[in-house]
Amino acid sequence: MVGKNTANLFAHYTNLNAGNTFGNYSGKLSHHGELVVLAQPESYFGTNTIYVEEDEVTYGTGGRWGEWSSGGGSSLELIDPRSNHRLAANWADSDESQKSALDGH
Repeated sequence: MVGKNTANLFAHYTNLNAGNTFGNYSGKLSHHGELVVLAQPESYFGTNTIYVEEDEVTYGTGGRWGEWSSGGGSSLELIDPRSNHRLAANWADSDESQKSALDGH
């Protein structure tokens, strides 16, 4: 999970913790789609850090991507972690446009 306000997320979702959540994310995702890559830092020979890609998705707008993936929603969620992460049908967007501006999800 990547969130804008992790304290708020932890208060609302007891299954989240510092081990499975990244934040406080201050960036924004494009309303026109883009590549999102989740990477984990790994020590390389003890002196360098490399980032190992764990997962990625290029989300878009229109077609099989939901209405709120082009802006105004508060989340883009993988429906089933065992599914093909690169297919739009395996992602859901949320129409929580009022919430996204108010509580930092």
